[in-house]
Amino acid sequence: MAVEGVDYGAAESSSAFQHFWSLAIEEQFYLVWPVLVLAASGVWWSRRRSGGGQPGVSRVGLNLVVGAGGVASFVFGVHQTQVAQSLAYFVTPARAWELAAGGLVAVNAGWLARRSWLGRGWLAWSGLVVIAVSAVVITESSAFPGYWALLPVGGTCMVVVAGLSRATSAERVLLAQPLSQGLGKISYGLYLWHWPLLVLAPYYFQTESLSLTQSVVAAGMSLWAAIMSYVVLEDPVRSLPSLSQRPWRGVVLGTVLVFLSAGTASAAFRFVPDPRGTGATAEVLAAGSDIGQAVQESAAMIQVPSNLSPALSEATKDEPGTVLGGAGDCHMNLTDAELSVDPAQDCVFGDPHGAETVMLVGDSHAFQWLPTLDSAGKERGWRIVVHTKAACPIFDVKLENTQLKRDYAECYSWRERLMGKVTELEPDLVVTTGAVFNPRSEEHTADWIAGTGRVVSRLRAGGVAVALVADTPYQRKDVPKCLSENLSDIRGCSRSVESAMSDPQRRTGMESAAKQAGATVINPLGQMCTQQQCPVIVENTLVYRDNSHLTATFARTLAPYMADKIEPLLGRD
Repeated sequence: MAVEGVDYGAAESSSAFQHFWSLAIEEQFYLVWPVLVLAASGVWWSRRRSGGGQPGVSRVGLNLVVGAGGVASFVFGVHQTQVAQSLAYFVTPARAWELAAGGLVAVNAGWLARRSWLGRGWLAWSGLVVIAVSAVVITESSAFPGYWALLPVGGTCMVVVAGLSRATSAERVLLAQPLSQGLGKISYGLYLWHWPLLVLAPYYFQTESLSLTQSVVAAGMSLWAAIMSYVVLEDPVRSLPSLSQRPWRGVVLGTVLVFLSAGTASAAFRFVPDPRGTGATAEVLAAGSDIGQAVQESAAMIQVPSNLSPALSEATKDEPGTVLGGAGDCHMNLTDAELSVDPAQDCVFGDPHGAETVMLVGDSHAFQWLPTLDSAGKERGWRIVVHTKAACPIFDVKLENTQLKRDYAECYSWRERLMGKVTELEPDLVVTTGAVFNPRSEEHTADWIAGTGRVVSRLRAGGVAVALVADTPYQRKDVPKCLSENLSDIRGCSRSVESAMSDPQRRTGMESAAKQAGATVINPLGQMCTQQQCPVIVENTLVYRDNSHLTATFARTLAPYMADKIEPLLGRD
C-alpha cells in the first residue's frame, strides 16, 4: 500500500482488508520490543532492584535507546511526509516513534506515578481535548502523519500518564462510565469490522458513494458486529481455562489460525474462477480493421463477449510497461525525476534503425500510445523514443499532485531534463498529450492552456515538429471492475460522449493553443466513440484497463490510423 500510494497506475478501489497494515506494525512492535529490552538496553543482574539475583533492566539505557530511536523515526516521518505522504503513512520506520512514545511511558511509569502534579484531572482532560481537537482539525488534506501525528499521540500519552497514580476526575466523570468501558472492550473488534463494511456497503446499496444515511447504517452494522464478535467469540475464547492456564496452547492456536487464514486466502486466489463473458463470440478486432465502423457496431453491445481480449482478469496488466520489454523503465513514477530508471537506457522502440525519430513524451496518457507507435514504427521504419512520467504533462504549468499532496517538484525537474534530451536527439517529431479529468478552476485552466502554447512554441523554435494527440475519453469508473460485476448487461459501464469528454474547456483550449503555436492536433475520438456513446468494448477488444487508460491490445489496433496521421508530418508521402 505504501508503494501503491506513489504509484499513479495503482488500483483506485479499496481493499476490505487494507486496514490490517496497522495490525502489521503492531505485531512488529511485539516482536521487536522484547529483543530491544533484552539486547539493547543493558540487562544485568541487579539484586538491589530485583532481589535474589533476578534479571533487571536499565531504565536509563532503555530510555536512551527507545528515545533515540523514537526521535530518529519522528524526523524520518516528518521528512517522508513532505516527500511522499503515503510512504510516511504506511511504512514502519516513519510510524515507530508513536509506539516508542507509548514504550517510554511504560518504561517510566513508576517514576511518572510518583510525580503527584501529573496525577491530576487537568492533565487527563487536556489530553482528551487534544485528542478531540485532532479528530476535527486533521482532515484528508492534512500532511499526516508529519507533525500532525503529535496531537493524537501526545493527547493519548497525557491521558495515560494522568491515570498512573490515582483515578482522576476524567476517569470518574467519563472514562470509567459503562458506555466508555463498553466501547473500550469492543474497540479492537470495531476496528476490524468497520472498514470491510464501509468498503462493501456501496455494493449492497448499489451506489458509487455512500450517502450520510447509508454511512450511518454501515457504522451501526459495524458496531453491532463488534459487540456480537466480542460476546460470542473474543471474550469466551480469551477466558477459556484451558488457554489461560496453559499459555502455550494459546500460542499454538494462534499459529494454526494464522496458517489457516493464509492458506484459505491463497486458495481463494488460486481457485476462484475469473469472470468470463456471457455473450456470443465477437469478431476479432485487428490492426487494419475499420475501427470507426467497429465502434459504431459495438455501441449497442449488451453482454461481455466470451472471447474478450484481454480477459478481465488480465486487463490491468495489459499496459505498455508489461507488454513491451523495458518500457516500464522509461515511464517514471511520481517521486522520480530522471528520464529513465537506468541512465544508460536509450528507451528506443519501433524500428531501432529507422531513418526518422519520433519522440513520445508526456504523462501516462502519452505512455498509453506507445504500443500504437511501436507497431507503427516497426511497420513504417520509424525510431520511437519514449520518455514519460506519471501525472506529468510537458506543458509549462504548475501542478499540485493529489497523491503526494504537495507541489509536484519532481515533474518540473523531469521536464527540464526532457527538453535537454529533445535538444540532444533532434527528433523529426515530438508526439505528446496530457490527461484531462474533472474540471479545474478557471485560473488553473488558463495556466494549462497558456502552458501548452509555451511548450509547443519552445519546441517549434528549436525546429521540432509537434503533434498533440487529443486526450482520450474519461470513463470515470474502473471499466474492468464494472464489466466483471455486469457481465450480462454492460450498458451502465460506458459514458456518453458529453460525459466522457471531461472538462471540455480545458480540452479545446489546449488544442487551440497548440495549433496557434504551430502543432498539429490529432483527434482520435472517432476511433473510440460514436456521436453519442463511448463504448468500453469494440468487437472482442476491451478498450480501457481502468477508468481512462487504453489497453495495449486496443492501442495496437490504432497503429494504422496513427501512422497515417503522423506520416505527413515527417515529410513522407
